[in-house]
Amino acid sequence: GEGQASLSGSMTLAGLKPRTVDYLWQSTNFLALKRAGSRGVATSQISLSGTWPRLQVDGQVTIPEAQFNFSLFQAASNPEIRVIKPQKASPVQTPAHKESEDSALWKNLLIKLNIKLPGNVWVREKDLKAELTGDIRVIKIPPRPLFLAGKIRALQGSIILKRKVFNVE
Repeated sequence: GEGQASLSGSMTLAGLKPRTVDYLWQSTNFLALKRAGSRGVATSQISLSGTWPRLQVDGQVTIPEAQFNFSLFQAASNPEIRVIKPQKASPVQTPAHKESEDSALWKNLLIKLNIKLPGNVWVREKDLKAELTGDIRVIKIPPRPLFLAGKIRALQGSIILKRKVFNVE
């Protein structure tokens, strides 16, 4: 593979369940994505710490080079993407107090993650080619849902609409 990545840290258990977590993921020019014509390299430092189920993800990811095709995000071409269709609620509802550990973990999870795109990040499709730059913040403050904030802009490229080429400058 390309680049380097390491995971270090510790976890204490209470029986078979986690009690405290303290991990650090670090990577340098790590090939994090290579699938469906897409490729992405990342340099990162991300920590996961806290007392179960109140954990915190904190850190920064820089993507110094990447190329994405929209087919990467299509469920039909990627078996790892599953489209879950809503189902009608069953007549038997689980009591509100019987929250699963997974949902308690997500509900209590604090996320503060910065993603930087310094350039050389390309979206390439038949009628679209664009180099992107930007800063994105991934934020989740319990019990609120996850949200993204920031800017992504095109540095250069082109788009074809009705057989006419428009350049992005």
